Order: sequence, then structure tokens, then C-alpha cells
Amino acid sequence: MSVSEVYERNVLYCQDTIYDGQLTACRHANGRDWWIVLNKTNTNRYFIYLLDTGGIRLWHTQDIGVTASWTGTGSGQAVFSPDGTKYLRHCYDVDLLVFDFDRCAGELSNAKQVNIEHNDEFVLSQGLAVSQNSRFAYVAGGKYLNQVDLLANNLQSSVTEVAVWDGTLTNTFWPTYFAQAALAPNGKIFISCPGSNQTMHIIHNPDAKGKDCKVEQHGLWLPYSWNTDATPNLPHYRLGRMLGSPCDTVYSGPEPKLQIEIELYPNPTFGDLTVQISGGLYGGTIDIYNTLGQFLLQKRVIDGYNNIDLSYLPAGMYFYAVRDAGGRILQGGKIDRAP
Repeated sequence: MSVSEVYERNVLYCQDTIYDGQLTACRHANGRDWWIVLNKTNTNRYFIYLLDTGGIRLWHTQDIGVTASWTGTGSGQAVFSPDGTKYLRHCYDVDLLVFDFDRCAGELSNAKQVNIEHNDEFVLSQGLAVSQNSRFAYVAGGKYLNQVDLLANNLQSSVTEVAVWDGTLTNTFWPTYFAQAALAPNGKIFISCPGSNQTMHIIHNPDAKGKDCKVEQHGLWLPYSWNTDATPNLPHYRLGRMLGSPCDTVYSGPEPKLQIEIELYPNPTFGDLTVQISGGLYGGTIDIYNTLGQFLLQKRVIDGYNNIDLSYLPAGMYFYAVRDAGGRILQGGKIDRAP
């Protein structure tokens, strides 16, 4: 089947009261198919669809977690974590909802609600994104941007305010509030603004805890675009199959040898290092060591652009090793941390 043609259009798959703007998808653990999740308004019911080689069909429904009662349009956002283990929703009336997600069964579990201060003050300017390492959720709500540590034993106690709107207006009228958000392939998170705005906020280091995530307000200027509360709704295409899982059965032939290409730059670096990877690496890591061979840090890396902050390290020579999901070293070398 060619992807350059449309074989069906205007086909109705769900006729119900659906929460507008919160359709999202996650790759199946078999690495081929997709799960698509929708929420019914005024309920805690979720429609979970399966998209496979036979088309799209309703897999099942689940009644789980807190009921969201907001029936308006354009408020909030729903996303999966990049590793596919979490499904999250940000809503005007129930704040943040966090679920575990089974990529084999297409099933939600372990529902948790996290209260976000000031969330009910801004109905439309709301968004949500998860860091590339799948640890931190960023909840955008009008004047406020909060971080939630998804690995914390108590999600509520981990809520940290990382930015407050600085008062900037576009054309002396439109406030550059924090609205819908998206994780980009370079590992940064971009946050849209409401109204007729030409700027986006940037979280430069979303993998870092607290204000070390480095929020830059209206850091991206869009000279030819007027944006309002919107970011592209794209799933995590780089998420592969779940190796060793019960549903890792689609491919039965010999494992293809990946032709992974890895480039680090700039090197020497003053602290901001980019690890560019191509060839299909999922769930890899980069380890940094000092000249004594002592382990210093580990960062998750995937296909695309991965940003690593080494500015806190003293000037000198360091060594790195990029590994695949099984721990096999794909490339190693030196990093010169310039003074």
C-alpha cells in the first residue's frame, strides 16, 4: 500500500460526546500497530482504539479515574510519555491525571490525580508535555508552568513551579501565557501562547529537575505565523517495540543489524553538547566518565537530536560511551570540555 494515496475518508469511527482536542496515540508494544485513546465528556470513560494492518477498530472502553466535567472546547491536552508507559491528561476542572499504560493490552491502570495550583483560573490556556527521559511532566496553565516528577513516590509533593508569566504582551494586547506544549525531536519542549501570538516559550533542558530545566519565555519568534494555543499533535514515532514483552511477536526473522550513526558536537564544547543519532536507536544511553574512569552521569538518547548540559563540569577531558537498550557500546570517544 502506498502512503501517497488516500484510500478512505470521512469514515465515522466514534459517534459520541468526545473531549475536544485530546486525541492522542501510542505505538503498540509489537512496534507496528498503534493505540488511539479518546475520553468521553462528563465521564471517566476512555475509548481505546487499535490501528493495525486491518484498519482501525474499537478495542475496548475503560471507566477509570476521576470524572472530568468540562464540556467546552480547546482546553487542556492529553499525551503519552515518550517511553509509552504513562498516559496523562491536563484538564481545566480536574488538573492533572496520570495513568500507567500497558502497550501490549492497550489498558490504563493506576489512575492518579495531581492538583495544580491556579489551574482553574485559566480555562483555555492549558497544555501538557513530558520530557524525553519520560520523568518530568510539564503542566502549562495560563500564567504558571509547573513540573511534576513522574518517578516520585508522591506525585503531589513533587509539583514544582518552574516559571511564572513575565507580563509580556504581543502587540500590546495578547498575553504570552503558557498554553499547549510539545516535545520536539531535539529534546526541547515548545509551548504555545493564546490569542494572536508570534512567540513560543522553550524549555531547553526538560530532563532536569526544578528550575534547572531552563525555561526561556517567548524564546522562539515566529515571523510568518500567528499562533493561538496550538502545537502539532504528533505521537512518539521513535518509540520501538518492547523487546522481550509477550506481544513482541510481529517480526520472526533474523534481527536486522542496525546501521547506527552517532555524531557529537561541538567538541570541544563550553557545556552545551548535541548528540545526533540516526539509524533507529531506541532506548539508548550515553555515559560520561572522567579521566580516572569514574562514572559521572547517564542520559537517555534516541534517534534524532539529544541535548546534554555539561556546563557544570570543570574544564578538561572526559570520555563517553553510547549504548543501545541492551547495554552494548555503539560508540565511544573523548569530549573536550573547554574552559
